[in-house]
Amino acid sequence: MASTARKEKVEALLEAGRAVGTASVIFHEAVAARLGLGASEHKALDLLRVHGPMTAGELTERTGLTSGAITGIVDRLEEAGLAERVRSTEDRRKVIVRPILARDSELNRIFGSLRRAQEALFERYTDEELDLLVDFMRRTAELMREQTEKLSASAGSARRRKT
Repeated sequence: MASTARKEKVEALLEAGRAVGTASVIFHEAVAARLGLGASEHKALDLLRVHGPMTAGELTERTGLTSGAITGIVDRLEEAGLAERVRSTEDRRKVIVRPILARDSELNRIFGSLRRAQEALFERYTDEELDLLVDFMRRTAELMREQTEKLSASAGSARRRKT
């Protein structure tokens, strides 16, 4: 059985995680609002900017969202002039979603400020602590993707049961 001190540390870590999650969602909602998007569209655009053009199926895999949700997200990104669907040059049957980088300078300003603030914060930690934080964040991101996939799958089966 875990000690009381460990339970308190785990609870404090879970609470800190909730606070970071909430702050992150609110920040990304503010960024999305500046672009005239919702947070899901903004994060899909971020994936396209970081990883380059990809199919809607690849976006589905990377986000854990349903294909229907991704279709709507790509539609809204196109309407906002931030992404476009283009035919693959290798396989004309395949459609690629490509970011339109017209507003990159605005995004770079917003995220440049955040990055500078984060880098200043990271100065407080040793290299070993940074390694631990990187490992924790990567594992947490994977856990969140897995949980998103489970939620998306169960939501799809719940909708099918209702019809």
